[in-house]
Amino acid sequence: MKHFKEIVLMFAIIFMVCGCSTVKHFTPDNQEFNAESIANYHSSTVNLIVNDLRSENADQTRNIIERILLSKFDLFNDSYKDRNIVITVDIIEHRAFFRFSMWNAETILNINIKSENNMLYETKIEETDRAWNMWGYRTGIEVEQRTFDRAMNELLGILENTRI
Repeated sequence: MKHFKEIVLMFAIIFMVCGCSTVKHFTPDNQEFNAESIANYHSSTVNLIVNDLRSENADQTRNIIERILLSKFDLFNDSYKDRNIVITVDIIEHRAFFRFSMWNAETILNINIKSENNMLYETKIEETDRAWNMWGYRTGIEVEQRTFDRAMNELLGILENTRI
């Protein structure tokens, strides 16, 4: 009987440590950025490439980022006028993971702006957030959305303020 209690206690500890970890990929919401109407921009001037480099890219994060950037091109299109510009956004990470009663989220993007073969601007955007698990998956969605919103605000700020 003594060994039974030890085995049950060990199983409970292992379950708490290993069983409480999960990774979820939620598709971000783009309403904050009003990305429903895509603005006209000179496709001959600016080439936008969004690559999803995650191994599990089943969600629509790539499409959402494209829609947000295309809808905001009128804000920074004058900066890139009359130049052949290639803007590349690589999605390195966008996920929420649950560990020890906390939802953690991270969004990592690599940004490259090139003119012909010259690198004009290169940066990495890394946003993280965490919250106690109050509402289950809904908390995970909220935490991941916050990191995505901050990363997109930083990306739009970079594109608006980069004068080439």
